[in-house]
Amino acid sequence: MKNLLILPLAILLISCGENSKEIHQVNNIKQTDTTTIIAENKVEESLPTFQIYGELAPVGYLDSENPITEKYGFIMKRIAGCAVGSDEAKKVNKNNTEALEKMNAKYGNDWQVNFEKETGFKLWIPLD
Repeated sequence: MKNLLILPLAILLISCGENSKEIHQVNNIKQTDTTTIIAENKVEESLPTFQIYGELAPVGYLDSENPITEKYGFIMKRIAGCAVGSDEAKKVNKNNTEALEKMNAKYGNDWQVNFEKETGFKLWIPLD
């Protein structure tokens, strides 16, 4: 009779121990993902970020996030579609003006022309 009670108890203890390991593993994955997100945010904070909005860009224009821009020292980030309020547009224009000033100071006023020649992509950066 004791053996019949011990067997279910042992199974219960073993299964609970396995669940705690799985939960610990999930927590580690979440921690890793959080660390990755933090690292990505730090990259975005350190590089000038041009915000874009509006309809899709014509063929040949860089439309949104693309890893090639990080190699050239900036990030393009689509923040909205066609409809943008005037307050949001002002914030975007202010941000893009500051980013452009940083890029001009670091790479010279012709950095955009050089980027377009080297990559084959054209840039459209809203400033007004």
